[in-house]
Amino acid sequence: MRTLFTGCRPLLLVGLGLLIGCPDNDGNEGQAGCVEPDAILTASGEITGFVRCADGSINRVVVSDFDLAPYEQELIENPDSCGWGEDHCATHEDCDPETHSFCVHDQDGDYTSCGCRTPCSSDEECGEGRACFPPELELDWASYPRCHEKQCSTNDDCESGECGVSFFWDEIVVMELFCRSQADDCRVDSDCEHGGCELGRCP
Repeated sequence: MRTLFTGCRPLLLVGLGLLIGCPDNDGNEGQAGCVEPDAILTASGEITGFVRCADGSINRVVVSDFDLAPYEQELIENPDSCGWGEDHCATHEDCDPETHSFCVHDQDGDYTSCGCRTPCSSDEECGEGRACFPPELELDWASYPRCHEKQCSTNDDCESGECGVSFFWDEIVVMELFCRSQADDCRVDSDCEHGGCELGRCP
């Protein structure tokens, strides 16, 4: 067993003037905490509010909003290669600008389609019980921030001091923020002998 929070060191988020400290080590045995947290930044260098721990697990330490302009520039407009998606579009102008909808080119094997997709710029846009996850987490194919479920918003919401990201497949890609616990089986997929780590539990 690993000792809780061994090797943890504070992380200074310079852009926000925040010092993310380490939870107290109370001597209990269980999953280690976030060792050597590294701030995950957007492609333009802005703080996402998420950190990647040395073991590959991801926590959210602060809520951040996202500027969608840089992501819009990365989204593909290619009308000549579009198939017949449900929300078929050829250019961004074919989508609803009031909801930040963009025309996104999707490739699924030999099938190509273009559809209107709606990125999020904040948790508020996602609605109650959901959070805005940036693509820089590199957990799925998305090239823009998307809404997923949340049980917590930041580390401050959790007794363990860790609001972690769980990523797994359930017919679709599922990401969810949840409070880590000393009783968790795992932090990352490699902690499980069979299958992936889902909300701190091995299959």
